[in-house]
Amino acid sequence: MRVTSEAPIRRKSNVTVRVTTDAPDCPFRDGGVRYKRHNINHCFAECLGLFKDTANEDSCKFNPETWNAADQYCSNKFKPNQRSNKKVFCNFDTVSLDGARVAGIKGSASKWIVDSNFCTHILLYPLVKYDEARKKAVFMDEFFNTLRTHIKTFQSARLKVLLTIGNFWDSAKDMPLTISPRLFSAIARSDDQRNSFVVDVVSIVKNYNLDGVNIRWIFPGSPFAVSEGFLADKSNYVTLMSNFTSLLKPGGLLLTTECSGNKAIISRGLDIPKVAEAVDYLFVYATDYGGTRFSFTSLSTPNKEVRQSLEVFKNQINDNNQIILSIKPDVEVFDLLKSNKLAKIGVPTVTDKREQIAWNKFLYRVLVTEKGKWEITKSNNEALQSFACDGTKWASYDDMFSIQQRMEIVRSFGLGGVHVVAVFNDDISNDIGCGPTPVLRSINEIVRGFNECVLPSCP
Repeated sequence: MRVTSEAPIRRKSNVTVRVTTDAPDCPFRDGGVRYKRHNINHCFAECLGLFKDTANEDSCKFNPETWNAADQYCSNKFKPNQRSNKKVFCNFDTVSLDGARVAGIKGSASKWIVDSNFCTHILLYPLVKYDEARKKAVFMDEFFNTLRTHIKTFQSARLKVLLTIGNFWDSAKDMPLTISPRLFSAIARSDDQRNSFVVDVVSIVKNYNLDGVNIRWIFPGSPFAVSEGFLADKSNYVTLMSNFTSLLKPGGLLLTTECSGNKAIISRGLDIPKVAEAVDYLFVYATDYGGTRFSFTSLSTPNKEVRQSLEVFKNQINDNNQIILSIKPDVEVFDLLKSNKLAKIGVPTVTDKREQIAWNKFLYRVLVTEKGKWEITKSNNEALQSFACDGTKWASYDDMFSIQQRMEIVRSFGLGGVHVVAVFNDDISNDIGCGPTPVLRSINEIVRGFNECVLPSCP
């Protein structure tokens, strides 16, 4: 692996510090015992007690700017600031909650989630499908039977558990058991279907003792997601949300909704002020600005565009705490039109080829199984995302620096928190070498922590 730019710059106050790749000493509290590893990532990972020789250390003092000054306190386990009112909503599909299927988790996945302190709310899917013949929302008991223990674990720890309904696309092949944008549009258009649907869903929530509903109809009125975009979706969306809140609010149940950060989609399908009146939180997908729909390589989530999307919502909502920033730990890979190992931003690509890879799997591929094959350019204060190229494929991705910068936007904008779309796409088992669960740890340290522990810019 060859890094084509200087190591990341971390700024604090007015001092600029350049992190070198020399392996520093890792100081511990045990009287000065020090260990050396082959790179700074392992040094930090060791500081968090990942290795057997330091497993008994419950904490260490660590400075990510100097890499050896013991004036930065980081515990092995994230310690939330109890005074913080910020939320972290964590999405889980029902299959992933089977602990045996999650790398890095021994035993119950729900117990790991509770013990990690990373989530304040749990969003579960798919648990509801729509019977078009009977015009009825149907609960999938076969999935729920395996979730009863998990839900009990969550709620015993005072985590809110919400039912997520919906899907990004119309593809029955990809997600056959979810309610598509096409179905949402049809349901919302009909008074009878809409009222029946809302009653069915709220009854399910109450019968199974859940804490609310999350609606995933991200592209109302948009031809990008359905064969035809209905302009009436914009007002029907508001009516659907209002119907839901009329039945949920009296029982103290939550209503959240997932929204696109794309200005064109917002203009066509989302009446932000009216939706905000009906729901508790709006999850803003300020992501995927670049993609294979374009004919050139581009960053997927540059912070300039993130800020612009959030400004659209801020300018139309009275309470910024209602706005939640969505984070997607995944990577979209471009196919280059011509082979180019040194491809940067703006290089021609094949537009009809698309590969979506989980964040942990992509970086394990780049940094471990195909190490040396990919040319990597690290994020900095201008790019704000790293990107990698193997000559035929190109992808931008988040590292800890870009995620931390985005979390600073959450803080500076006074947003209500963060929505993590796919928690298990994080590197739970530390295969990459940046410490366990670096994405969730970075998010929580800045949004819900004491601002005392800052993970190094990694990978």
